[in-house]
Amino acid sequence: PNGFYSEEACQMMRYAGMNDKLSSVGIYEINPEYDVNGKTAHLVAQMIWCFIEGYYNRKQDYPFNPTEDMTKYRAFITNDSHEVVFYKSPKTGRWWMQVPFPNNTKNERLYLVPCSYSDYQTASNGEVPDRWWRTFQKLI
Repeated sequence: PNGFYSEEACQMMRYAGMNDKLSSVGIYEINPEYDVNGKTAHLVAQMIWCFIEGYYNRKQDYPFNPTEDMTKYRAFITNDSHEVVFYKSPKTGRWWMQVPFPNNTKNERLYLVPCSYSDYQTASNGEVPDRWWRTFQKLI
C-alpha cells in the first residue's frame, strides 16, 4: 500500500546514477504476467533512462584520495579542542568533511560525508555541525 510515486523512483535512479561510488544497480520482481497494459515495463524503462542520464552527468570529483586536487580546510571546535577537516572540490565547489570512526585506536580511519559551506561556517564558529554529529552517532 505504500511506495514511491513514479517521479520519485525516477529521481532516485538519476541520483543513483550520479553517485561516483556506485558500481551497479538492479530492478527486481518485475513480472510481465501481472503488468497491466505494460505500465510497469514503461516505468522501468524510464527509470533506466534516468539512471543512464545521471551516470553521464557524474562530476567525477568524489575525493577517493582527498589530498589530490582538493582544497583542504581545518576548523577547530572550541569546547572540545577537536579539529574538523573539510575538503572542497575546485572542479564543482562541492564540500566534504571527515568524520572519524569512533573507538578506532589501531589505525586512523575516516569517513567522508558530503556537506555544505554552511557546515564549514558552523565549524569555523567553534560549533559541531549537526551533520557531523549525526554521522558520528551512526558510526558508533
